[in-house]
Amino acid sequence: MIQWSILLRLFPAIQFALFGISGILLLGALAGFLLQGSAFADSVNSVTGPGKKPEKRRQPRHPSDATIEFLDAYFNASSDRADVLNLSKEGACLLTARHMAVGEKFFARLRLTPAVALRVAGQVVWEKPGNRQAFYGVLIKRF
Repeated sequence: MIQWSILLRLFPAIQFALFGISGILLLGALAGFLLQGSAFADSVNSVTGPGKKPEKRRQPRHPSDATIEFLDAYFNASSDRADVLNLSKEGACLLTARHMAVGEKFFARLRLTPAVALRVAGQVVWEKPGNRQAFYGVLIKRF
């Protein structure tokens, strides 16, 4: 049997503790939001290597170990995969054996870690063919 009188006496303390925890979480989220801009405030011009001219990019690129799992029309994972070589705020560079045409749209899972995956929609904006695999520049939107 629950002692309601004990719970009623503890209720203000529980309420105060939850209010304090939510305040700490809110401050952490605000700090992360404010620091995100300065953490990625790298120059938009990135150097591609020794002796090469800087590239004019709209967004800085960040190296990635993520993978893309392409989805079929029913949003089931297909056997096609891609390595995400780098990510920016709006897109990614992929390396895959799957053939895609410039302008092609696709749905996929962006697997950031084995436990974390985001469903995304993408569109191919450029292609650089290779022997067995090709590099693709894609715009990515989360859905």
